[in-house]
Amino acid sequence: MSEAMSSIVLLIGLVIAAIGLAGVASPNSAIRKIQSWSRGSRFAYAVGIRLLLGVVLIVAAPSTRFPKVVLALGIIAVGAALALLLVGKDRLDSLMQWWFNRSHVTQRLSFFVAGVFGVFLIYCAT
Repeated sequence: MSEAMSSIVLLIGLVIAAIGLAGVASPNSAIRKIQSWSRGSRFAYAVGIRLLLGVVLIVAAPSTRFPKVVLALGIIAVGAALALLLVGKDRLDSLMQWWFNRSHVTQRLSFFVAGVFGVFLIYCAT
């Protein structure tokens, strides 16, 4: 089971790194894709992805290079999902609109940080 969980963390890391790289290369394309989703879909994705990521990281933590760090990241992701539920769609949408209006440098930096996080997950899983 630990090898399977490491593979899932590796896959998640690859997806996050790819999204980060795509966003650094073309923030407009990434943002247009996100903006094309309905408010409800964006909210569901934001909560669901964080919850799923958190649970996977918590379960997979013992089979990674840095189990305590990965466990902490999983707990933070679950906490973020719960916090978004409390914040609600309207405030999340306001926050996203604020981010959409930031400079390309800020957006690229955000995508870069996501990419680094993805690479870190890849390293943890290998």
